[in-house]
Amino acid sequence: MEGTFFTGVSTAVVLVAVTLFRTPAEFAFFLTSTAVFSVGASVLLGKHSDTTHHRKEYIWVFGTLAFACTLGAAFAEGAIQWAAAIGLLNVALVLFKPFAIALTVDREENELHGMAVGREFFLNAGRVFSCLLLAMLLIWMSTRQAMIIIAFVILLYSFVLEFKARRLHWQL
Repeated sequence: MEGTFFTGVSTAVVLVAVTLFRTPAEFAFFLTSTAVFSVGASVLLGKHSDTTHHRKEYIWVFGTLAFACTLGAAFAEGAIQWAAAIGLLNVALVLFKPFAIALTVDREENELHGMAVGREFFLNAGRVFSCLLLAMLLIWMSTRQAMIIIAFVILLYSFVLEFKARRLHWQL
């Protein structure tokens, strides 16, 4: 699911960006500025999370923010609204990923090799699925409708992580 959402959103963002930004430099500036902010926030929250080991709260906050931002981007009427939604989405995604990974690493400390191999397999399967799904959605629907569907994948992923954590009695 993680690979599906991240690849789907990334592809859709590029497709929309082609229509909104006049030059590659404008798009590059936009992505660079959100990346710099995201990295700084990620380092600060990562340090805090490492001391408290409360991963679940961060996953819910950033998963819900990613969902809301993807929906906001889908319904944006202009370049400024879209850029604001995607800028916040980029921040949410950069902050979401480490916590999702940390949940698994915290639980599977003794089986890191097997966990990493399995995770990469499912990430890549999700990426392939996402590309196929996005292609079908864009053939039969608009970019807006495709982004709405993709938004629900991240919300579903947050629910799956919560269910898995409860089922395995993870201390989050």
